[in-house]
Amino acid sequence: MTLIDPSSEPVVGFLKANGFAPELQSLRLEGSHRRYFRCHKTSNNASAVLCIENPYIPENHDFLSIQQQLNQASIPVPEILALDAQHGLMLQSDGGSRDLQTWMDSDSTATDEAIESHYLQLVDTILLMQSLPVKPPVSTRSFDKEKLHWEMEFLYERLEKVQESRGINVVPSFELKMFLLEMCEALSTYDNQCFVHRDFHSRNVMLHNGNVTIIDFQDARFGNRYYDLASLLFDPYVNLTPALRKKCVDHYFDKAGLEKGRGTLYLQGLQRILKALGSYLYLSLELNKTSYLECVEKALNQLEVCLHLGRFPDSVFLFILDCKKKLLPALK
Repeated sequence: MTLIDPSSEPVVGFLKANGFAPELQSLRLEGSHRRYFRCHKTSNNASAVLCIENPYIPENHDFLSIQQQLNQASIPVPEILALDAQHGLMLQSDGGSRDLQTWMDSDSTATDEAIESHYLQLVDTILLMQSLPVKPPVSTRSFDKEKLHWEMEFLYERLEKVQESRGINVVPSFELKMFLLEMCEALSTYDNQCFVHRDFHSRNVMLHNGNVTIIDFQDARFGNRYYDLASLLFDPYVNLTPALRKKCVDHYFDKAGLEKGRGTLYLQGLQRILKALGSYLYLSLELNKTSYLECVEKALNQLEVCLHLGRFPDSVFLFILDCKKKLLPALK
């Protein structure tokens, strides 16, 4: 696939037609094939974000329909300013230059009180998304047993590749694989399935002047109500205090009117982190995005958090221990 050059005529022409200068600032890439750039108006220097998606296939493009649904529900998402479907170009409103993780790591305004305020607001956002009617394209794809278990098998394949290339064996035991299979079945059949963002973590929350903007929602699915909460509270990119995590969990259960379900939340956290671990290994070792190597240890640390909160078999503990003793040294 030939990527469109950001300085090519179609891009420059699209920007100029919408009143933007052709100079672009590349933004941080996550695991997506989309590329993002910040651009500025020629008249007043106001900024916007240019997304280049190549190839752009309208019938497979879910960002627009999901953006419209979220926007109508007053969920803070980017506005669509202009679109050139032929070349896969989209101008979006700018949610800011810092994501939640960057702000927490480097900004003096990221006090404990400010962080808590943002996280409680994000828990409320999850509850608001879960109240939405589930319709296409979200309703056409779900976190069923097959999808959840495919994510586990994706991790197994990555670990097998590490075994071949680094000469270490950290492939999960038969006992752990059987437990994870049962886990996926339990999570997929849990009552109260709903709208799931699918990647609701600190790098997909932008901050600007104290306001949040939620991004990267185009792969939303129909699934377990705890998936997004687990993604937010067991996020390897940040290190939440146990007190803040508990406050967010209590806030969610109180607002949702739930008395039970924390065990399912921790189970979903386990599945989500294992999925993330497979993604980090794939991105760093197979796509050569080496910045994700540091996330492997962070994911293992979050697995330990889940282990202490949930009731999991010894095979989970032994897997984490194995990875810390063998996998981490082999990746350095």
